[in-house]
Amino acid sequence: MPGAFEDEVRQDILRQRLQALVTDGVGVSDGELEERYRFDHEKANLAFVRNAAADLAATITLSDEELQKYLDGHADPYRVPARVRARYVAYRPADFLSRVEVKDDEVAEYYALHKDDKFTEPEQVRARHILVKTAADAGADAKAAARKKAEELLAKVKAGADFAALAKERSEDAGSAANGGDLGLFTRGRMTPAFEEAAFALQGGGLSDVVETPFGFHVIKVEEHRPGGAKPLETVHDEIADTLKRERSLALARKQAEEDRRKIARGAPFAEALAGRTIEETPPFAKGAEVPGVGRVPGFAESAFALREGEVSDLIESPDAIYLLAPFAYSEAHAPPLDEVRERVTADARRERGEAAARERADKLLARAREIGLDQAAAEAGVQVEETGPFERVDSIPKIGRVADLTADAFTLAPEAPLAPKVYATGGDAIVVALRARTPADMAGFEGAKDQLRETLLKQKREAVLTAYLSYLMRRAQSEGALEVRTDARPRG
Repeated sequence: MPGAFEDEVRQDILRQRLQALVTDGVGVSDGELEERYRFDHEKANLAFVRNAAADLAATITLSDEELQKYLDGHADPYRVPARVRARYVAYRPADFLSRVEVKDDEVAEYYALHKDDKFTEPEQVRARHILVKTAADAGADAKAAARKKAEELLAKVKAGADFAALAKERSEDAGSAANGGDLGLFTRGRMTPAFEEAAFALQGGGLSDVVETPFGFHVIKVEEHRPGGAKPLETVHDEIADTLKRERSLALARKQAEEDRRKIARGAPFAEALAGRTIEETPPFAKGAEVPGVGRVPGFAESAFALREGEVSDLIESPDAIYLLAPFAYSEAHAPPLDEVRERVTADARRERGEAAARERADKLLARAREIGLDQAAAEAGVQVEETGPFERVDSIPKIGRVADLTADAFTLAPEAPLAPKVYATGGDAIVVALRARTPADMAGFEGAKDQLRETLLKQKREAVLTAYLSYLMRRAQSEGALEVRTDARPRG
């Protein structure tokens, strides 16, 4: 496997050994399975009244005084950052390309100098594989069973089965199975020795026998075998010529920019020193933003904000151009007047008022529902009661969406106390809820789900035991002075 896959599997083996050591004996009883299945598949059906913030917001009219007050209290989202404009000249290598000539002997010289580091390829193989994994501590019987499985897969390929499709379906290498077992191109030294020896012994289209490595048993198909070696000069001649032209045109662009910068350093005004050049101007831009017409060129915006008006930058280089710039029309960061952001402020203030109104109505409805029940309180207020329909704990609540605290509360409600204890917020709306019905899990599907559920619960219990054990080891090591915990090095969050 490639190095990354090998490291991943090695770490996985170590984790498996530690987990096996700590979690041997952990099990899941049939009673636990039945209890969990009942818990997961119990259903609730809720009655609810939605107080829609958007509907209430649409009825709200705000005066200029109220809008200004909102803007004053929420200034940051509307604040206009400091901006600047810049005049600049771009010395683009492409503009100097016509002045560059590259001779064949120069191409040959460049090839000779860089033959080994740029124009020589190592031997490479592109291969697919199907892996049947074995544990690091697998016994003879387990290995024999895995080898037999790999031999059966090899037989299917030899009989005409599509290798990529079979790998996608049956390979136990999670990293490559989804791509039909494709490992891409790799050189010698990136695989385990047995895998590498088998792969590099095959030509394009070749199929290996079953190959054993520390990870298990592999069936390997080589899609392409590149012998490597130096590329002939004639095949890279144009590539080298283009490289030399780019390098020389960049050097000419830099030389011209340096000459113009020296004129400015000797006191010539920007426009005079750059007479004959195309002087361009940016629109206003903020620090850290993309500069219109220029893009994100490191140093361009920083220089524009660091210089005073009338000062000229040093050379600023990018892959596409060399720049000289002079900033002008600097404006400080400021809070905009209401008229500039009226539409945004109006929408935001209405939304806030609408959400507050929805919450206020919901609070009143909930208080009345505690006295006479949700249905009567809703009828008294002239609002509609809806029903979600049955849902399980893991479901998004129909007609409401995922509201974690509501889901948790819904399955604590009972017919004798059906009203939920608070108002719930979703998308700005405020919702009052009561239980219509809680339905016990239908156990008809229990037997069919039993094996998968056992596997899930067993994994969860083993992870919990392992986590507790590792925490214990850390505490003990810390108390014995073998482990120092630095609070300043802990991740924040």
